[in-house]
Amino acid sequence: MALEDDCWRECCEWLARIRLISQDHSLVSQSATFVDLCRFLRDGVMICKILHIIDEDSIDLRAINQRPQNAQFLCMKNIGIFLQTCTRKFDLSKDDLFEPQMLFELSDIGKVLATLSKLSKCPKAQRLHVEGFPAEQISTEDEESPYSNLPKDIMNGPEDVESNYWDEKEAYCFIDEIYAGLRLAPANKQQEPSRSKPREKRDLCLQELVETEGNYVQALEMIASEFYRPLKGLINEEQCRKIFSTIPEMAKTHYIIHQGLRKAQNSSNYTVSQVFLNNQEKLLIYGEYCANLSLAQQELEDLMNNNEPARNQIQRCQDNVKEGKHQLREYLVVPLQRILKYHLLLRELMRCTVQTHSDYNTLKEAYEAMVDLADYINEVKRDSEMLQIIRDLQSSIMDIPHEFSKMEALGKLRHDGDIKIESHPHPIKRRYVFVFDKVMIMCKQTKDEKYAYKDMVKLENCKVDNNVTSTGGLTKSKQNSFYLVLSGNKGAYTIFTKDSDAKEKWMKNISEAIDFLNPPENQTLNHNFAVTTFPRPNTRCEKCRKLLKGTLFQGYQCSKCNMIVHKNCLNEVNRCQGCPPPAIDHIDTVNMSPVEEMPPIPQHRRHSSLPRIPSNSLVHIYPEYLNSLQEYPWWADMMTRKTAEIQLSETQEGTFLLRWSEHHRMPVMSLKANGATKHMKVHYTEEKGWFYLSEARYFVGIAELIQHYSRYSLAESFDGLDCILGRPIFDTAVVRFAYEGTGVSHLSLSLGQRVIILSREGESRGWWKGRIGNRTGYFPKEYVNTDPHIVNRW
Repeated sequence: MALEDDCWRECCEWLARIRLISQDHSLVSQSATFVDLCRFLRDGVMICKILHIIDEDSIDLRAINQRPQNAQFLCMKNIGIFLQTCTRKFDLSKDDLFEPQMLFELSDIGKVLATLSKLSKCPKAQRLHVEGFPAEQISTEDEESPYSNLPKDIMNGPEDVESNYWDEKEAYCFIDEIYAGLRLAPANKQQEPSRSKPREKRDLCLQELVETEGNYVQALEMIASEFYRPLKGLINEEQCRKIFSTIPEMAKTHYIIHQGLRKAQNSSNYTVSQVFLNNQEKLLIYGEYCANLSLAQQELEDLMNNNEPARNQIQRCQDNVKEGKHQLREYLVVPLQRILKYHLLLRELMRCTVQTHSDYNTLKEAYEAMVDLADYINEVKRDSEMLQIIRDLQSSIMDIPHEFSKMEALGKLRHDGDIKIESHPHPIKRRYVFVFDKVMIMCKQTKDEKYAYKDMVKLENCKVDNNVTSTGGLTKSKQNSFYLVLSGNKGAYTIFTKDSDAKEKWMKNISEAIDFLNPPENQTLNHNFAVTTFPRPNTRCEKCRKLLKGTLFQGYQCSKCNMIVHKNCLNEVNRCQGCPPPAIDHIDTVNMSPVEEMPPIPQHRRHSSLPRIPSNSLVHIYPEYLNSLQEYPWWADMMTRKTAEIQLSETQEGTFLLRWSEHHRMPVMSLKANGATKHMKVHYTEEKGWFYLSEARYFVGIAELIQHYSRYSLAESFDGLDCILGRPIFDTAVVRFAYEGTGVSHLSLSLGQRVIILSREGESRGWWKGRIGNRTGYFPKEYVNTDPHIVNRW
C-alpha cells in the first residue's frame, strides 16, 4: 500500500518538476488524494501536454480538444493521440502503453502510472534534466487496492469537477508575477496615496480597490497602445478582433469605473456599490472575451509562426514593455483574472464595513451583482466549449438527417458512451449513444473515429422505466438495464449497461434531460414553458432578476404569457394568465368614454397655488429627496394618518407604507403591527443628508433605511416594537404585452416594465390602476403578470 501511495504522489511531484503544474498546485499538497490525480488525467488533455513539454514538435495541441467536459468520444480521442505519439515520437513499445479505456474508465490506473514512468525516463525527457519517477505496474486485483473503487469515486465526486478544472485557477499561475508587476495584486503597497489619508481598515481596503483599478486601466491602455494599435496596420481586421476581442471597449468601461470609485472614495454622496451596480451590464462583454481567450492565443501563435512582419512588431512591442519580461499571450490573460476578482474584492470590503454603515446593504447588492456576473462569464465560457464539442461531433457523425444538421439546436451534450440497445421488436445491437438536452442519437462506431447515424429519439414526453422483467427471471443483463418509453407509449427501447454504476448514470442523464424539457409547472400552473436560447446577454429572470447564464438554453419562456425564468425559479411562478385579449377596441373611446365606464380617477392632492393637472401626472409638493421613491411599492405619496390606517386595516401583519404627512411636513412610516397601525416619523438632517427613525442608526437614503428594517428588528429604535417591515402596501407586476393608452386616464405600458398596482377597483371591467415612475393611470390587467413582492428587490 505504501508503495502505491508513493507512486502516485511521486507522479504528481514529477508533473511539478516538468512545470506542467506549479509547485503550490493542489496535487502536490498533503491534502491531495489519488482520486484528484485521476480526475486531472482522465480526459487525456494533461497527458498530451506532458508530451508537448518534453518535445514541442512531437504533438500539435490544436489536434486535441482541451475542454472536452468529460465527453467520452473526445476524451478517448485525446488519449488515443497520446498513445500514438508515444509510439511514433518517443519510441515506447506497445507493452509500455496502457489501453485507452484503462484511463477513461479507470480500470487499470496502475498501468497508466507505469506508462508515465517510462515516459519520464525516456531519452527526450532526460534532456529536461528532470528526474523521472520510478513507478512499477500496480495491480488492481487486490481488493484492498486504492484503485479498485475508482470509477464510483469519480462518479460520486463533485458534480462539475473536470480534469482540467485548473484552467481558470491554476493554469495561469505563472502570470501571477505579471499581475503583481502591473500592481493589480495587494502585495505591492507603494501606491500613490488618495486625497484623504486612510484611517480605518475599510479605508485601506477601498484605497486598494481604487488603486488596483487605476493600475488595471493603465494595463488595458498599455495593451491597446503598445500592441493593438501598432498591429492594426499589419494584420487584417478579423485577426485583430480575434486576438484583442473587446479590449478597446473594456478600457473605456474601466476608465468610467475607476473615475466612479475615486468619486466614491472622496465624496459621501456617491458609493462604491453604485459604481458596480451601474456598470454590471457593461461588464457583460467579458463573457465574449473570456470565452474566446484560448482562440485568441491560438490565433496569436499562428500569427507569430506565419507572419514575419507581425512577429517582429510583436517582439519589438514586448521589448518595450517591462523590458521584454513577458509575452503578449500572457498579458491577454490579465482581464480574465481581474474580472473574476471583483466579487472577492467587494466581499473583503464588506468584511471591513460595519453593518450600520450607510453603504453596507447596497454594498451587499453590488457583491451579489458581481457574483452574478462571474457566474454568467463562467457559464458563457463553458457554453463556448460545449459549442466546440458539438462542432467536433457534427464533423464526426455521418449521414445525420438534415433536421439535426444544426446540432446546437439540440442543446448541450449531457452524456455519451458505448451501450447495447434493443429496439422492440428488433434484436439487441451495440450502439454509441449521444444524449443531448432534446434528443438521444444512436450511432454505429467505425474504426476511423467516425460514427454512422442509425436512429434518434426525441426525449420530450418520454419516460424512463426501471421495471425491467424477464419471463425467465431477472438475469444479470436485465438487472443492468432499463426502458426508455417513447412519448404516448408508442414504443420502447431497452438499454443495457455494463454494470449498476453505468446504469445509474445513464438513467440519471436521460431522466434529467426529459425533466428539463417537461417542467411540471406546465401542468400545475397552466404555463407552456419551453427551454429557450436567448440571444441578448442582459436577459434577466423575471422572478429573481438575475442574469440568465451562458449562451445555450439559458432558461424558459412561456409561449402564453412570455414570462422568462431560470429553471431554479420555476417553482416561484404564479398561475399563467394566458394571452390578453387580441385588442381592446371594446373599451375604446369610439363606443364609450373611459371616464364613464371606468371608476373615476381620484385626485391625489389639491393645492390652491397649483394649476389643475391631468390625472396621470404627479405634482411634487414635498422635498426633492422624495422624488425618486415613485418606483417603490411602499411609497403611498401624500396620505393622512386616518387614510393610512384605513388602507392597512385589512392587510396582514407586517404590511407597511411610506407617506408624506402634510401635517408634519415630513415622511412617515405606517406599519400594521400587533393588530394596530404604528406611525413612525422619518427624520432628515440637511447638514449631512442622513435619514433615521431614531439616533440609534443613520442611513444615506430612505430606500436603504427600509431595506435595513426589512431584515432587522425595529426594536433598536422603538421599545416594544419587535418586528420588521414585511410586505409593501402595493403589489407589483411585470408588463408582458405593450399597451398604448387611448386617453388621459390610461397608463401606457412597455414590455418588461414594472408597474406598481395602486388599485383594483376597475377589475370587474378588466382594468387596474397603476403607477410607473411619475405616471399613473388605468391599464388592462391581463397585460401584466403580478409579482409576489420581496422587499429586498427594491
